[in-house]
Amino acid sequence: MFYTIYSLPWVEDFYVGVTSEPEKSWQIFITCAPNTIPSMADLKKEFGTNIASFVEFIQESIDVDRKDSKEPPPSSSYLRGPISGDELCVQESKGAIGIITGDSKKHYATTCYHVCFKEDFPKDDIKKGHEIFKQDYANKSKGCKGATCVYTTEQERFLLGKFCHGLYDDNHDIALIELEPSINCSDTVEFLANKPLDQALADKKEVKDMLCEMAELPVEIIRRPVPTKGKLFAATGVTRCRRNKRCYRIRRIGGRDFVTDGDSGSLVYLIYEGEKIPFAYVCMVIPESGKVVYYCRSMDHSIEQLIKTHMPGSSMKPCLEKCSKTTFE
Repeated sequence: MFYTIYSLPWVEDFYVGVTSEPEKSWQIFITCAPNTIPSMADLKKEFGTNIASFVEFIQESIDVDRKDSKEPPPSSSYLRGPISGDELCVQESKGAIGIITGDSKKHYATTCYHVCFKEDFPKDDIKKGHEIFKQDYANKSKGCKGATCVYTTEQERFLLGKFCHGLYDDNHDIALIELEPSINCSDTVEFLANKPLDQALADKKEVKDMLCEMAELPVEIIRRPVPTKGKLFAATGVTRCRRNKRCYRIRRIGGRDFVTDGDSGSLVYLIYEGEKIPFAYVCMVIPESGKVVYYCRSMDHSIEQLIKTHMPGSSMKPCLEKCSKTTFE
């Protein structure tokens, strides 16, 4: 029957629904193709005269819900899962998804620990905030427990999952969000494969060796309509302020911000000998000697330490080129 209806040249689309007038019954709603005239005679010829009681014609025209609206109609799109660089929100705090990672049973998204902190903290005082987060982490992450995260696509917001584990100290600012059971890494894997990025995170030694050879390395933040570029100029450092301990340091190029408010947790990759190598995540922006310096931490090191501390024995691996769960099955 369905194939026969579609074969009629004046049919654009149809669906089967329920009508309540004059009484509740099944109904076929047929949308007519542009510049055509519907023919009940065609339908009666194929299905008999009784078909007339069960058909309603729809003209392809105005969306009733939008005819008085000045907003343009939405473009057709698939609902997609989270990908690296998507905006992530916890109450009033905003950050970004770094990577999706998985073990043999679950998937997780990374972001910064401070993004998942549900209580108030001085956003314009990094030193004071640093002490608050350290104390919260020492207090079993009570300020992050139960934090529910949503992520933003081009269309709207969707539930991502809840805070699972975190690690915050002088060397780390990372959190794992356990993804909703219906969400996996397929969209982020496809997105990163189209970059394309190297399939493994560079560790701290690898980055130091590359920086030693080049003195400075071009870097980019993941997922921008127009990629923002920076220069990695320091692989580590120790200052009077312990919060900056062993951070990568990046300068902006041409006066353009490398990252902006809400980019905490974003994945950063460097470019070396034509390869794009993921290695860090964004944590802080600190003006120094009249210049803006962006502080990032090693993604590989933070994930490794978080697993050792909270998930000993876990087989969790980043889902970059492919889903890491397939390596355990």
